[in-house]
Amino acid sequence: VMSSVPPSADQVHVRQLLLYNEDVAKNYYNQLQAGADFDELAAQIDPVTRGDIGWFPRGYITEKAVEDAAFSLEVGAYSAIVPGEVGYHIIKLLDRQSERELSPDALSVMQIRALNDWLATQRQQSSIVLAP
Repeated sequence: VMSSVPPSADQVHVRQLLLYNEDVAKNYYNQLQAGADFDELAAQIDPVTRGDIGWFPRGYITEKAVEDAAFSLEVGAYSAIVPGEVGYHIIKLLDRQSERELSPDALSVMQIRALNDWLATQRQQSSIVLAP
């Protein structure tokens, strides 16, 4: 099952503004709408990573809403505020490539997901009878 996961997939390269307060997120979104530079704001919020999430395929990150937003954008565009489990995200799509090779971590995550999906299907299709 795990070997059936392809080594490459459609992937996006994303930068984010991750904020922990909705009002602060609205303030940053308004700054973007007024012409502020996304990359400069990302560097202010997170000077270490500058908001760079990196490359990822569908099914890799745990925030489904962030994934959906990232895959719906055109290169260079940014999203509206995306509420998530860890905060409020504003996503900018830096690049997109079809059939980009998966990182070792992404491949491992995708293989584990494939195995878990297969196990769930097997359990649903199974009928277990315990003998008295």
